[in-house]
Amino acid sequence: MKNPLPSIALFLFITSSGFAQLVLPTRPAGVVTSNHNVVTRFGPSGDLIYAPQPEYPAGAARHGLSGRGVFIVDLSMLYGTVNDVRILNSTGSQVLDDAAVATLRKWVFRHWTIYKAVIPVEFDASGRVYVGADPNRGPTISAILAHMTENRRTR
Repeated sequence: MKNPLPSIALFLFITSSGFAQLVLPTRPAGVVTSNHNVVTRFGPSGDLIYAPQPEYPAGAARHGLSGRGVFIVDLSMLYGTVNDVRILNSTGSQVLDDAAVATLRKWVFRHWTIYKAVIPVEFDASGRVYVGADPNRGPTISAILAHMTENRRTR
């Protein structure tokens, strides 16, 4: 007599994964604003839980380095933690990029809300660091979201 257990396990796996896709539709990408809101195609939300500010590297301040970069964080949907940080646009300085990446790896988002976030980071020559898109520049945020959605469809 043949053992039905493998067939039953396979059936349960297939039906449960299909059910999970129905219950958990595709989550959106988001853009972090300067007031630490996350804006998605569904609008702004408070999905950012923990976001330490990047520190201006001491050596960079002496050399007067500055720059604005855009970083993409890929998130763990289960935990809301950062899996990976990618540089979309570099600040123009490896030291500043490394400082931003190291800090963004520590960020925590609400789980099951977004799968990816775009975060602009600007290092000012005076030693100040600005994180996030200006919320008053709605068209810029909408353009970034449209770009992210379009890139996801073409993959």
